[in-house]
Amino acid sequence: MSRDEGATARHPDAADRGWHAPGTELGWSESVGFRFVDPATRTGIVARLGVRPNEGAIDVGIDIFMSDGSFVATRQIGPWQGADRIAVEGFDIRAEGGEEHWRLDCDGAAHSLAEAQDADRHAAWHGSRVERLILELAWTATGEPRLTGAGGRRFSQPGRLRGEMWVSGDHFVLDVVALRDRSWGPDRLDLPLRRALLCALADGPGGFEVESIEREGNAASGTDGWVVHRGAVQAVTGLEWIEDAPDKTVQRLGASLCVGGEDLVREGRVLALAPLPGRRNDATFLLRECLVEWAGPEGLTLGFAELLTRT
Repeated sequence: MSRDEGATARHPDAADRGWHAPGTELGWSESVGFRFVDPATRTGIVARLGVRPNEGAIDVGIDIFMSDGSFVATRQIGPWQGADRIAVEGFDIRAEGGEEHWRLDCDGAAHSLAEAQDADRHAAWHGSRVERLILELAWTATGEPRLTGAGGRRFSQPGRLRGEMWVSGDHFVLDVVALRDRSWGPDRLDLPLRRALLCALADGPGGFEVESIEREGNAASGTDGWVVHRGAVQAVTGLEWIEDAPDKTVQRLGASLCVGGEDLVREGRVLALAPLPGRRNDATFLLRECLVEWAGPEGLTLGFAELLTRT
């Protein structure tokens, strides 16, 4: 294979594109997420629905990077009642007539921090302002789903998201590129040593998503993803990234995507960063959720980076 000939992106099996029958593991989980940015205001949104059938629970989380540097977030947990009824406390994320069309609706309370970088401070959350968050959004696929996870249990799919959003009175009319992802299995809750998920939101050239996971003993470690390159959606088989700081002060990211022996370099400028500490299976971690402006040969593209490190 020449350096210019990358393999096309791999697609999940048809049976994997909908909800899965849970395994026997207590920690077995499945999640559906959406990432999108309003380019007019550079407001970035990450919405995620998680189900844990063997624990009888579902949860919804929405994080919003506002253009003034503030950070709005909400979390809700409710009982699992089956894949035909996935809603909790006014939040409803569901497929409509198949996996190619989804609705994101909510009307509930969220908390707002003056600065996203304060998201790891309990005192900041205790003193946060309560906001009203309303989403009335519809997502439609514009391309095929593409595998992006080590072990083949994660994929993302490009689409278009349209509708309206209100955050404490600020009104957004959206018609934007949005990535939907789905991940499932027992090891999605196993805490890796490191995980990087990088994406750039573009309809064509400039778009990419890649996930790299490092686990102890290299078990289930690996990199998978896709990038639009030379007029085709090609598979990313390797990722090297560089941070200008290993903590929440990071402002620059460098990503080298390996495609068919060729290294595609993308430079990222971090527009906002929320450090989100957590605990999973008796281990602690820090997830740095970033709104990023990526630069490459195609120009500038907005997107995200999720950098998880076990602490």
